[in-house]
Amino acid sequence: MGLFLVSLVSIAGIAGGYVFNVVVQGVTPARTSRASLRSRSCPTLLVDGKGVGVRVSSQRMVACYKGLYAKGGRKGVVDAVNQAVVITFILIFFANFIMTSLYLALVPQKFLMAATTRVARVPKAITRRARQRARGGGQAAQLLRQHHG
Repeated sequence: MGLFLVSLVSIAGIAGGYVFNVVVQGVTPARTSRASLRSRSCPTLLVDGKGVGVRVSSQRMVACYKGLYAKGGRKGVVDAVNQAVVITFILIFFANFIMTSLYLALVPQKFLMAATTRVARVPKAITRRARQRARGGGQAAQLLRQHHG
């Protein structure tokens, strides 16, 4: 059941991001799929998999503990379920924080940057114009030099 829910949430997230990028922002479908595939790396997938295991095991442990020690009939069971939901939410929040911190500390950032970014090539004409502007060689500067010596 856990694998089904994780798959369902992942598919919904991917589809939602795709629709938002293509329909709302007007990005081409090819560019959207390339960017999403480029942002995934092996360490990221491993941490995601371990994170799912930590979340599921924490949910099960809290629910079992609260369920086994519920007292007071129906009201006790309802209270135990509510407590289990709140405690699980807090545990998942802290587990995500700790796992993300460890991931960022252990996986070199240079690897992440190389895997997710790509250097754009700038046409020579644009760089030539930028160099001229930096030197004051634009059309406005040339007109000023002609008129004011």
